[in-house]
Amino acid sequence: MILVHKVASEDKAVIHSIGAVYTFLTTLKEGPDRLAISTIVIGFLSFIIGELGRRRSRVSFLKVYIVGSTAATLLWIAYVAKSNFALEVIQDLSNWEKFKFELLETARILIGLLIQRLTIGTTISLIGNMSPPKRAS
Repeated sequence: MILVHKVASEDKAVIHSIGAVYTFLTTLKEGPDRLAISTIVIGFLSFIIGELGRRRSRVSFLKVYIVGSTAATLLWIAYVAKSNFALEVIQDLSNWEKFKFELLETARILIGLLIQRLTIGTTISLIGNMSPPKRAS
């Protein structure tokens, strides 16, 4: 189970890193975006906390990881929803080449959402395996 959690969290870290690079590149062009930068910070902090929780078998750290990584994923979704490029592409399909990188960002976030679902499931299972058995009264 720990191996499955490690693979899911590493995939999540790769997806988050791609988002960080994309945000950095767009920040150079358009200026800093607080929502995107806060998402990156929350995501990386939760990943570090999750790794500490997994390595040291700390259930409380893993719970913080679940909340933090879910918050980061929801903030990425809000970041994409804030920009209207997906709506512009749907309204005028001939204009999709202008927004191809933004559409890739949307696909990355959707893949990140699927990986987040797997990560939550494996982390909850890992927490269940770490918790001491309850005594019958």
